[in-house]
Amino acid sequence: MEYVLGCPTYHFYTKRVDESGIWSTISNADRKNQIIVCKSFKQITDSKGVVPNRSYACISCHEFKDHKIFKMRNPWGAFQWGGEYAETSSKWNDELKREVGFIEKDEGTFYLALSEFKQYFETVHVAEYREKFQHTGVKCKTAPNHAKLFQFEIIKDTEASFRIHQEDIRIAAKQDNADDDQDEEGEEVAEKE
Repeated sequence: MEYVLGCPTYHFYTKRVDESGIWSTISNADRKNQIIVCKSFKQITDSKGVVPNRSYACISCHEFKDHKIFKMRNPWGAFQWGGEYAETSSKWNDELKREVGFIEKDEGTFYLALSEFKQYFETVHVAEYREKFQHTGVKCKTAPNHAKLFQFEIIKDTEASFRIHQEDIRIAAKQDNADDDQDEEGEEVAEKE
């Protein structure tokens, strides 16, 4: 997600976090208008409509009286959610519908109780998008078993995020092969027969 959006991201596995930690992390990201994507488990026994091994957008979080609800979106289209806050659930009243922005027959959008979340979603990814965010990067190579040291001097109060990424060997191998097929000016080299 970080490569697609160009902003720092983080993720966590739901099995390693309790319900209050899940709610706290996701609702905090929602308050900051950050992009939240939740990936469903590869195998789900009682899906109630959640498609296994798919990514869902978490549109918003709502805490209202004794309700903690995630408004979710299935980008793959229509299905009928059969969970605690299904469209036909007796838990819905006009006040709660207003609170969560409930729209009947909004295909692909559904409402998930916090108590159900961990049952269906394995990972949560949050993109820490900020309006005036500046991004820069340094690409370097190191020899095996040799580390590089980077030193930063921060001269005024600021909010910063540092990330280290290791290049995927499958992508690097493809890039090396592509480089072999080009001459020094970057023009593709025709294979000789």
